[in-house]
Amino acid sequence: MVVINGYTALREKVFCLWLLELMLLVSLLHSTFTLTRVAQAQETVTVRNSLETDDMIITCFSKDDQISKDRPLHPSEKMSWDFHRPFLWWALFACHTVYKNQHICWDAYDEHHKETYCDESFNGIVSDYHCMWDLESDGVYYYIKGEVKFYGHWAGPC
Repeated sequence: MVVINGYTALREKVFCLWLLELMLLVSLLHSTFTLTRVAQAQETVTVRNSLETDDMIITCFSKDDQISKDRPLHPSEKMSWDFHRPFLWWALFACHTVYKNQHICWDAYDEHHKETYCDESFNGIVSDYHCMWDLESDGVYYYIKGEVKFYGHWAGPC
């Protein structure tokens, strides 16, 4: 190897620094993607028929998923689903329920209103939410921070 004014040695040092920067970048990207997978919030929605004698018909869905379609929800029966909300993603799950020819539609999970209708728990990295809904003879109720709150009455078609 011929060294002319230290040019070859300098070129090797620059190459080594470039290679080190590339390895650091790859490591950083890998860590970011791993953290994003770990940091996905676990969201849960539970709907319960709180009546003792009557069935209800329930349909719940999001833009991408059909959770149930015209599913009978028997007395005291619960229906739940879980999903992971990836970072920077907005989620909305809506439900339509029929009881004795009366209807009610509501957002069982709405990313923009989850703090209003859902209980929060911190898993060490991100907050998880659990939305609990009770279907009663006079309407829909939700649970938050140990309290039962009224959401809305049965009405005509949504």
